[in-house]
Amino acid sequence: PAPVAASAEAEASVASNEPVEQRASHQAGTRRWQVEIEACPGLPSPLNISGTVVVSDDGWGIAEAFCQRMEARGLHAVRIGFESRIRDASRHDEGGRTVYRADPEQPEHLAWIAEQLEGTPIGGMVHMAPLKLASEDWLEDAYPSSQIALAGHGWFGLLKELGGRMANDTPGFIASVTSMDGRHGNIGDRFNAVQCAASGITKSYAFERPDLRCRALDLHPEYVLDEHEAAQRIEDDVFGLAGEVEVALDRDGRRWALVAFAEDVVDEVKPLTGQDTWLVSGGGSGVTAASIIGVAGASLNAGAHFELLGRSKLIETTSSWIDWSESQLEQEKNALR
Repeated sequence: PAPVAASAEAEASVASNEPVEQRASHQAGTRRWQVEIEACPGLPSPLNISGTVVVSDDGWGIAEAFCQRMEARGLHAVRIGFESRIRDASRHDEGGRTVYRADPEQPEHLAWIAEQLEGTPIGGMVHMAPLKLASEDWLEDAYPSSQIALAGHGWFGLLKELGGRMANDTPGFIASVTSMDGRHGNIGDRFNAVQCAASGITKSYAFERPDLRCRALDLHPEYVLDEHEAAQRIEDDVFGLAGEVEVALDRDGRRWALVAFAEDVVDEVKPLTGQDTWLVSGGGSGVTAASIIGVAGASLNAGAHFELLGRSKLIETTSSWIDWSESQLEQEKNALR
């Protein structure tokens, strides 16, 4: 939920025992956005790289087809097969292709792969493992989640171990590939959204490495059935077009991007009541906390209840931080990153 700024009427009700309704105050800084898809032809910009391209396996044959296209460009290509709960990482030769097997949940496995590639110049990385989830139901997932490990943890680990080897003074790229509906989930209703973990990591990495061409692609499911066409579409997009990071490729050849349009709140904002209980899970950066504080501030004395969820053990000493200044809180936040 987005933070809602309390109006003067709400502020005046601090002493009251009854919740107060008020209209959203956009002048106070609250912004509301609607995400939609928009045609995106892209900016023609050929990318010429050198070195090795690292590709995670997809389970449909697209990764190998893509590797062959990389070799046709004069590049070297290796594949990485993610398999949950395997004991040891290993190296294999599959038809002349070097393939590394690793558990995406084991950091030491990814570190071992990085050791095997020591001294190898990395020109690009493509995470196709999320495509394995195109035919899997997230309700069938295990705990801890092997699907999240496949889509998210493995990609994060590869970027952590190998991303730094892509020089910032030569061309390079990173890309992740999902297959939901060819529009990043904005039109379909039968897909495994866990794949999106890879897209989020790619978009975040694009801020860290603006020197690289970063692309989070979503293919229409029909592409998955033709590995050669899928590999060509991925290659053409990554090597031929610059511009947006998050791009979707539809089955009819159209190319889409996600855009945000400002959308004001026109209805009255209704505060919470004593019957409301919210389950809240955040990422640790403070965005969710600020949002919940905003919601609570718009529902003064309502008696609503918030259940905070977290993976780590509750730190009791944080109760003493309530009276800290913003500078003290910021200093502590940076120390914990």
